[in-house]
Amino acid sequence: MSKITGVMVLCVTHGVGISRKGATPQPYDFSSLKFLVPATSIDRPECKITNWGFEAKEMPLKNDPVVLAKVADCPKLQSVTLLLEADPRNPAQNIVAGFELEGGAKQDDFGPLHKKP
Repeated sequence: MSKITGVMVLCVTHGVGISRKGATPQPYDFSSLKFLVPATSIDRPECKITNWGFEAKEMPLKNDPVVLAKVADCPKLQSVTLLLEADPRNPAQNIVAGFELEGGAKQDDFGPLHKKP
């Protein structure tokens, strides 16, 4: 299992329904996670770009009811570590499968202060 450390979760999304964009309605069911990472700068002989602050990124989230419920309760805009696993539909890519609070506490260990009201 891979990890991405030092990120801040912005939004957890789960969408389910029927798309009517095409001639034939198509069901959809997806989940994703948007997060902030420290901005990276580029310093090459031919190009220098300096960034300060954060960059927003998005990754697919494991579309499992248990994972969705736990990650939906992830503290927002606090430093966490994202736990990744290979995407079963495309093993060359990762999906978010959970999180840890910075300092080692796992998603089940943070108690009632981090639960939704």
